Amino acid sequence: MLPLHYASHQINIGQLEQAIETLERGRGIIWSEMHGLHMSIDQLCLINLPLAERFAAVNNELEALTTTSSAGIWPNKSQSDNDGLMDLISWLVIKQRALVAERERLISQIQSLLGCETFLMTPSFDTLRPAAKHGPVIIINHTRWWSDIIILFRDAPPSLIPTPNNFYERVNQLKDQLLSA
Repeated sequence: MLPLHYASHQINIGQLEQAIETLERGRGIIWSEMHGLHMSIDQLCLINLPLAERFAAVNNELEALTTTSSAGIWPNKSQSDNDGLMDLISWLVIKQRALVAERERLISQIQSLLGCETFLMTPSFDTLRPAAKHGPVIIINHTRWWSDIIILFRDAPPSLIPTPNNFYERVNQLKDQLLSA
């Protein structure tokens, strides 16, 4: 939800282009995938399979570390310091920092490859704008606290359509009615 809330803040202070970039980065807007604006891990596999596999493995380790209590990620008795087993929280922080550092190193290595320069980089607004070449793109930032509608045009600045205070509830009610029909 953080990207949605941050985008709402950016919209509120008039930074529509930055809000669009934030939404693209945070949610992977469907139209960006349709227009091929992101390099997928599958494409990376074709360029450098060992690097893609290591990147996927580090991402999986990070996910396991932060989302599960799998026995395979916890330290064992051989991973101890002078006072015995490391404090679990300290061990988790150290492990996470090491994995994040390795992930950043791998991203830099991937971005140094020919054709991979923009890997995991936020597309600029100018890169996203061509998605509106066949007509305006409507982006709805729908959150409980504040919802906004931005219209992206090919040759004009984005336009903001303010929503009423009860927009979130009304949309959810309409969604429920549609699903029950």
